[in-house]
Amino acid sequence: MASLNKNGRLQWKCPVTGDRREAKIGEFKDKKLIGITKSRIEQLIEAVQHGKEPDAAVKEWVAEQSAERREKLAQAGLLGKTGGTLPTISVQFDRFIACQSTGVKPQSIRLSMDTKKDAITYFGENHDVRNITVGTAKDFVAWLKSKRSVPLAANTVAKRASIMRQLFRYLLDHEITRRNPFEDKGIQKRVGTRSKKRKIHLSNSLCLRIAAHLKHKDEELCAMFSLCRWGGLRHGEARAMEWNQVDFDSKTITVLSPKTENKGKELRVIPMFPELESCLIDLYTHAREGEPCLFPSYVQKTEQCDTSKLEYATRAVGETPWVCPWQNLRSTRENELLREGFSRHLVHQWIGHTEGVAEEYYLEVLPEDLAQAVAFKTPIDAKKAAIHPAKHHPRKDPKTPSESTRNATQDLFNAPQDILSEDGEIIEIAGDFRHLPPENKNSHLSAGAFREPNGI
Repeated sequence: MASLNKNGRLQWKCPVTGDRREAKIGEFKDKKLIGITKSRIEQLIEAVQHGKEPDAAVKEWVAEQSAERREKLAQAGLLGKTGGTLPTISVQFDRFIACQSTGVKPQSIRLSMDTKKDAITYFGENHDVRNITVGTAKDFVAWLKSKRSVPLAANTVAKRASIMRQLFRYLLDHEITRRNPFEDKGIQKRVGTRSKKRKIHLSNSLCLRIAAHLKHKDEELCAMFSLCRWGGLRHGEARAMEWNQVDFDSKTITVLSPKTENKGKELRVIPMFPELESCLIDLYTHAREGEPCLFPSYVQKTEQCDTSKLEYATRAVGETPWVCPWQNLRSTRENELLREGFSRHLVHQWIGHTEGVAEEYYLEVLPEDLAQAVAFKTPIDAKKAAIHPAKHHPRKDPKTPSESTRNATQDLFNAPQDILSEDGEIIEIAGDFRHLPPENKNSHLSAGAFREPNGI
């Protein structure tokens, strides 16, 4: 049915048209492989003739072949349902993202698209995903860290590797590949703690200056900024706010949280802090009648537009924009509420995350915390200071060793002593024994209970 020689010259009869065809699929160094290859190709021809999929053994054999040989078999029309189109990284990423589009947040889709661009830049658009090994996966991660046109931070690299790992799990489920090279332990799965450069505490005075500047330029952006800074909202949560979520009577705000809705926390209720009440009242006063959104001007704009305007306002008040503007507003508010004495569980509930997330990404140690700890006095310290005020004055010059020893000996000798009488009563003798009246020296002492110093 088919013939194959060691030079890789393949001849077979087309099952559709009946004419003889020829193709070169690469040389064979081992003659034993010629018979195996010929048998597998005949099975492929039979599968194409009957319009069915070949069995699992043939599919596995095709997957084991080099990319060049698979491409030649595909061009010859012999792969049929095993993959007439090679599983290139571009095509497989598109399928993976299409499956993601249901039930996944837009931000996750954007991250997958960014990872696809980096993968195509490094591997090439038509690179076969089955040829990506553990070694090439590690090389890709190293390229992201240092050799990319704009090297990525460690956390971003870990996220890219995580998305590649998800892609290969998808390929494994669809039996397109037989291994996941990004599952290797040598590829870091999680970096963990947020970089200190991205943790910035924003003083209340700075934020008030920015809010005042925005108040004159853009009232909607000013209210959005205030919700994030003094309400602790995420940027996306603030953008999507509607007036039916704001209750001026009870002074509460209901926040919808798409990020945590999959964990059963689709909303949370926060207090309308005084810093928020005035700006929300002003915004409501100037809102169009019947307008459901708090920020209608920003519905059709991107989040990057908000960030650019905030950075412009920061420069306008004489400050340098920070790396994570919206997240730093949230973290500053959380630290602020905890320092004001609110319970930890209340603060975490209002901010909308767990204590573990707060510890890792939000809470900070500030210089004023150290200063406060140094100046802190416990009630015990205050009591000691009242009882022993002399301890808080400069000490006199230390006594010489001879003076200290002599005085200590004299104090010990003159210290009160308790001596038992014959009847078991305690006799307190104050001062030097020699000062007792002679007639009372031994009247209450048992024999040998006390011996006078020699020479007395």
